[in-house]
Amino acid sequence: MSNKPLRIVLACVLFCTPAAAQYEAQLFAAFVNHLLVLRDNYTDAHLVFDTNGKLVSHATPGFGPNEGRLYVDRMMIEPGKLTILGNRPVDIYDENKKALQPVNIGRQVVVEIELPSSEPAERAVPKLLEVVFFKAIELDKMKCSADEERRFYEGLQKSREINPGSAPKKKAPVPEAQSLDELQASCYPIGDRAYPVGKGIRPPKAIKTPNEKFYFAARSANKSGILGLMMIVDAKGKPTSLIVSHPLGSGLDEEAIKAVSTWTFSPATFQGKPVPVAVRLEMKTQ
Repeated sequence: MSNKPLRIVLACVLFCTPAAAQYEAQLFAAFVNHLLVLRDNYTDAHLVFDTNGKLVSHATPGFGPNEGRLYVDRMMIEPGKLTILGNRPVDIYDENKKALQPVNIGRQVVVEIELPSSEPAERAVPKLLEVVFFKAIELDKMKCSADEERRFYEGLQKSREINPGSAPKKKAPVPEAQSLDELQASCYPIGDRAYPVGKGIRPPKAIKTPNEKFYFAARSANKSGILGLMMIVDAKGKPTSLIVSHPLGSGLDEEAIKAVSTWTFSPATFQGKPVPVAVRLEMKTQ
């Protein structure tokens, strides 16, 4: 990915009426190497929308805006169609920058939007982009508050405090909540929210955890250590919003994300009902 600072953008592209090539160059400058977020947070690799911005291909809605992110690599105006090529990034903690950095792990995506023949692209495209993707003002309302972001990074730092020789600390029992309103949800970057385990929330239980490729990659790289992950297990038992909080490098962070993304759980529950929860995970290599 580009080293340029990332920002989520969705503003009206310039309102003049240039030739197609000039307008395509304006789109490139406005959106390439930036993040967009699909409405309904669709997770599919190929999405097609009609001239009204209505989805016409099969698609699977995602848990939250993190899954709907698309890092734009290229935008092309073709006869009757706007094509957006990009990838689905994951976040890896950069110790030097003390921040999460979106990284391409090879999950490519193509978004095709049909353009009406009744108006020029420079008029149709901005309107359609606002139908297909969230506007910046909408994303601002979803993202974590300053206090939520502070708590998130405090939790991230705790997840980095890996000490394989120490025994887990015993926690004093706490009373169970009577309703979810009593619990403070954790907020992940750009607005994914889930509950912490405890106070009446029973943790999810792993059903399938294939990770052979991750450990094979670790042996091939002759790399040992503990890789730390933060993630949300949604109410269906699906891992989402994966973040590498304690990276190992050598390609292992990307392999860990690919592996854990395929895991399945029985979901966490509160008073017998499934709920999304924020969890931490460690993967140890030999």
